[in-house]
Amino acid sequence: LPDYALRRPVVVVDDIPVTVTGKGDERALADRLAEATTGSEVAGQEPATATERAVHDIWCAVLGRETIARTAGFFDVGGQSLLLGVVQQRLAARFGVRLPLLRLFENPTIEAQARLVDAPAAPGHAPVGPTPAAPATAAREYTGDEIVVVGLAGRFPGAPDPATFWWNLCAGVDAIHDHTDAELAALGIGPRLLADPRHVRAAGRLDDVADFDADFFAFGAQEAARTDPQHRLFLETAWEALEDAGHDPSRFPGLVGVYAATSANRYFLFHLMDNPAVVGDVDPDDWEARLVGRQFTDHLPGQVAYRLGLTGPALAVQSACSSSLVAVCVAAQSLADYQCDIALAGGVNVTWPRYRHTPGGMASPDGRCRAFDESANGSGFGSGVGVAALRRLADAQADGDRIYAVLPGWAVTNDGADRAGFAVPGPSGQAAAVAGALAAAEVAPGEVRLIEAHGSGTPLGDALEVAALHEVYGGAAPAESCALGSVKTNIGHLDAAAGIAGLIKAVLAVQHGVIPPNLHFTRPHPEIDLAGGPFYVPTKARDWPQAARRVAGVSAFGLGGTNAHVIVEQPPPVEPPATPDAVAHLLPVSARTPVALRAALRRLRQHLAGASHTLPEAAATYAI
Repeated sequence: LPDYALRRPVVVVDDIPVTVTGKGDERALADRLAEATTGSEVAGQEPATATERAVHDIWCAVLGRETIARTAGFFDVGGQSLLLGVVQQRLAARFGVRLPLLRLFENPTIEAQARLVDAPAAPGHAPVGPTPAAPATAAREYTGDEIVVVGLAGRFPGAPDPATFWWNLCAGVDAIHDHTDAELAALGIGPRLLADPRHVRAAGRLDDVADFDADFFAFGAQEAARTDPQHRLFLETAWEALEDAGHDPSRFPGLVGVYAATSANRYFLFHLMDNPAVVGDVDPDDWEARLVGRQFTDHLPGQVAYRLGLTGPALAVQSACSSSLVAVCVAAQSLADYQCDIALAGGVNVTWPRYRHTPGGMASPDGRCRAFDESANGSGFGSGVGVAALRRLADAQADGDRIYAVLPGWAVTNDGADRAGFAVPGPSGQAAAVAGALAAAEVAPGEVRLIEAHGSGTPLGDALEVAALHEVYGGAAPAESCALGSVKTNIGHLDAAAGIAGLIKAVLAVQHGVIPPNLHFTRPHPEIDLAGGPFYVPTKARDWPQAARRVAGVSAFGLGGTNAHVIVEQPPPVEPPATPDAVAHLLPVSARTPVALRAALRRLRQHLAGASHTLPEAAATYAI
């Protein structure tokens, strides 16, 4: 993370120093904060042993402070993961003991790290709750209340639809785009950022972000131009998910709910808010007049419900990087509680290559994510949108819906206070989410053959995630029996849309019986103990191992500690209907404009050319 996003201790001062012009004097304030924290924060917290004194001196040298309380958290006094690695090296040089980075993370105070040096011991972990024992038979007895995926839609870097997305995943396509100087200039990126060697010029980009069928969704030209591109993309994708599910919202007899997540509205913040052509000539102190209506995260689900005529719950779900997978969990629970009959769940992120690489931060120097690899150095970032249409199994079967996968269990947790800092993940909370989803699904850990991990490509974050998985999967299956993947290696980190991208990948993997490769992986990072559990990182596509049923797990972890995990399972078998060879099928295709009609015919032709045994299903769907 950049320095301004890292948590710092809160210090009370008598007043804020100002410059001669009346503005805040940041340098004087920094000196005053240093004075305030040196005395009151450390009083009575001096090192108590020789080892604590040595650890204290290492911390002070690394963090640039004169003194630090023995019980202060490393991340609360200005530390971050890269600096913790420096502490690790200096402890090894001073004491001749190399402590794993994860152990230092779990013991984030001078007092605790001194104890590790004096008496290294196996790490202890908080209980994570029960996980089910392996069932006598893996066959599931369906009740009809299970939640299933009946529609998918999405646009990702290098992929305008889920079919292309799946092809790219199996082919190992690196969809991160290296922008040229001309492309960056066309995006409005100025010379200062362009000249900065830390500027990350690569990102997972979406084509045609500015395009929008305003007439189709009854938008006026001005309203469409002012609407967040994320809202426009999600609206179009929600409609496509309903189309893929084969349900017309205007004729569907039940309730359709919307559970949407979106990232920060950069379009408003950096293009509209201070644009006189948009806000007019307003008083700079009149903040409310500078806000463009219906542009915030809260408004997205209501916008979708209004434009598509949906009358079920419409909820904005926001938990940072885990938002869209949490949205899936909330949607699934709403279906299980009979609050709606179809649920649209997903997320969207639109961003531009305006990042700088900072050592120990989230943005990698070349925009690539090397999850779990020895050269991991952060994530690349990308734009994307994904929506899944969910139903209860009995309803889907009664309507003859195509079922991609079953979601038999899910769980959402938070790390709480049991972590090294607000912006730092907690293994216990992650493990609890994984264990809770397995227990709800009545799936034994040994049945899972793919974990689509959060896998952000930061050495500490990846090490913590694998450690949390070991808490649940340790001893549950043979070595190298469960693949560990991260879609971020293909398309970058999609922020609020990251979780839905991982879910769509897992759904398609379970459906097709193929485990896609992870990109940019050679050897595991030395802080990651893959050998401690059943995990391996696949580097080429492979067939799903023979099993009674195909089961995968999907994780997403958000800044702030909200963790989500969803179990994905292959659907019940369906007997293909017997159809005479010479039967003709009518496919009525309609659109609102000639251009849209030609595009619809082209997509239909491509779909029928690449699929088998779909003509009767397509005819039935088009007849709706």
